[in-house]
Amino acid sequence: MNKIKFERLLGMARKAGRLVMGTDLVMKALAGTKPTVFMVLASDGASENTKKRISDRCLYYNVVRYTVPQTPEELSHLLGKTGSVCCIGVTDEAFAKGLTRYLTNDDLEEGNE
Repeated sequence: MNKIKFERLLGMARKAGRLVMGTDLVMKALAGTKPTVFMVLASDGASENTKKRISDRCLYYNVVRYTVPQTPEELSHLLGKTGSVCCIGVTDEAFAKGLTRYLTNDDLEEGNE
């Protein structure tokens, strides 16, 4: 994972208002007749119960989920929030595709290093 580029793009998505932050808000965004979330990022430091809830909901609604190595406190700091953020939902398809590139190292295959 290209950590610096990933964190920059995540910050841009936050500034653009294309993120839903917090487990409860992500769960609400996933539920409903038409989910508004294209991708969910779960912190590796989240509790097992939270990870299972997120995983089950993403599986049910067919939404891509990644576990990121940052702790909830690191995610919170990265997004300019206080406390801890265990779960982030990306509500923009272009940002979701860009973040996926950095999470799966597809940017190295294209020569963008």
